[in-house]
Amino acid sequence: MKKIAIVPTLMTLGNLFCGFTAITYIIDGTLEGRHVVDQKLVWASWYIFLGMVFDALDGRVARMARVTSGFGAQLDSLADLVTFGLAPTLLVRAIAHGVFSDLRILWLVCAVYLVCAALRLARYNVRQAGDKSAHNDFEGLPTPAAAGVVAALALLGCSSDGRMPQTAREALFAAIPFAALVLGILMVSTVRYLHVPNRLLGGKRPFAHLVQLILAMALAAYWIEVALVVVFAGYLVWGVAATLASRKSVPGEVQGENPPLY
Repeated sequence: MKKIAIVPTLMTLGNLFCGFTAITYIIDGTLEGRHVVDQKLVWASWYIFLGMVFDALDGRVARMARVTSGFGAQLDSLADLVTFGLAPTLLVRAIAHGVFSDLRILWLVCAVYLVCAALRLARYNVRQAGDKSAHNDFEGLPTPAAAGVVAALALLGCSSDGRMPQTAREALFAAIPFAALVLGILMVSTVRYLHVPNRLLGGKRPFAHLVQLILAMALAAYWIEVALVVVFAGYLVWGVAATLASRKSVPGEVQGENPPLY
């Protein structure tokens, strides 16, 4: 390797920095006490979202400048594992530690999430890196989307907004480990998910897409935490529903056969 693309690499490192900062906030909050935990976890969640911005830009800039490389792909996966694998795992553990009854099960759920994120990234590198069709959709829930669900739920539960009752917060905290387990399974599944920036935001789209975007922006302006949950959870459910619908529409499909992970 003689040369590297400076701008995309810096953006990837920005993603890595966001993941490290999120982890730092989670650790600091866990050590300092419950009231500080909520504030620290809010900052950690926002840094995960900021990491998504860097992650979305680095590959796009590299492709536009025609400077994609194996080095950039591997560095991107390493940064993704930190920001969208390890940071959400620690976020789930920090949130559910005080409300989950069996800490051994919580540890196991967090381990499953992290392992599935690593497997998802490794499978992407082996199967899809360098394939142009990989820029249109994904096999399995992308790690940024899974991390987005965790971060959005954390924001909603840890926010100081008085519109959410305390009982609802406690129920949300208790449900996050189960959500993490589902997210882990979806990451290593064969469910197809759209590449949102490339498939929905680029080029000309139906008028209904514009209406949906405006409604999402209006909800974000009213209650940003709820809007993020709706967007990321909707993306998750949409992928599952679309995949099931497409499989039912294929005549003569053999049921019960799953492709190997590798």
